[in-house]
Amino acid sequence: MDFYRERIALRFPKPSFGPFKYIQPWDNRGYLEVDGIARCDSDRLLYLLTYVQPPPLLTKKGKPRVHQPPPHNDETERFYSAQCIHYGLLSKSDKAAAKKALLAFAKANDDKFIIPSAVIEVEAKLADEFKIKKAEYDAKIADIDAREKKANEEADRKRKRDEDEILNTITKKPKKSELLKFPTKLIGGAAFTVIAPEISKGWSVPNTLRIRLCQSQSGRHIWGDFDFGIFTGKLRSETLPQPPTGKIKFHWRGRQTGDGESSYNSENEMELQFLDEGTFRGNMYWDCLGTFEIAGKIDWERTRNRVFAMNIRKWKDGYRMLNENNYDMEASARWSSGWGGDAEPDLAAASDTTDNDESDHEDDEGSEDSRAVRCAF
Repeated sequence: MDFYRERIALRFPKPSFGPFKYIQPWDNRGYLEVDGIARCDSDRLLYLLTYVQPPPLLTKKGKPRVHQPPPHNDETERFYSAQCIHYGLLSKSDKAAAKKALLAFAKANDDKFIIPSAVIEVEAKLADEFKIKKAEYDAKIADIDAREKKANEEADRKRKRDEDEILNTITKKPKKSELLKFPTKLIGGAAFTVIAPEISKGWSVPNTLRIRLCQSQSGRHIWGDFDFGIFTGKLRSETLPQPPTGKIKFHWRGRQTGDGESSYNSENEMELQFLDEGTFRGNMYWDCLGTFEIAGKIDWERTRNRVFAMNIRKWKDGYRMLNENNYDMEASARWSSGWGGDAEPDLAAASDTTDNDESDHEDDEGSEDSRAVRCAF
């Protein structure tokens, strides 16, 4: 449920009567507005109505000075019309007529603007109405807050259960009969929630990380991306699941999220072993941490009704742009504060991490989008 929209849909009470609207800020006393304009106090209003533009300042030679005081900015016709209503007079559509009526009112009251008793009564009535509506508003907000807190607590409990379940797969030693030869969900693509205890323990990142995977149209590779908080990247399978273990080996290229430094080394490997259609265990090598264990579980909310094949082109391009040539170019630009050259992607064959892999050009036909069928698992 969208609790934010619920709050926005609730209108903060602004009771009104005739042309008057009662406004009360969170930390102030209430006041009346007419056409969005508050009542001007007596001294300020009298100053505006009796202001006379002084003559220009002169030099010793009697000529106007170049620098004069800022000009007087009079209020608008709308302002004076609103003040007429605030002080119990008829609204005037003409600025001059409104100022004339207000001046006459002040002169009749010893050059003071006295608030009529009828206006004071309206303000008191609207203030009482505001208190009632504000109490109702606060009760609705409190109800939304309570339901949101309950929903968040339930989501936290579910996340904790999921995390515990994923963590159990790291220590679990599956039987050969339990291993999955190939996770068919990867044909259409899937998103996974991932646990990496060594990362969560060493860096201030969420305990739940993300991986997305999808098989290419040729069926020869699985592409994907990951977000592990402190570094992100793109994945390309070196092998498809091998019997009897069902392990998939990936090569990854990525960037650290802090300084943006890229990593494309041949040692950047990830190996996943699917225990069932929605769960895997494995390990990953990163030069900042070495080899560490990971485990993942399918995230149905991020998997249902998603066309993952449409992301493959972006994943490939991102993978191939992370290479030695572009790393040197970025380093040159970073340290010399100049232009390091144009970034160039690897050729399809150059991006392969295994020998004699002639299959990558088949994944490069740009036709993944044509096979993108909305997958609703």
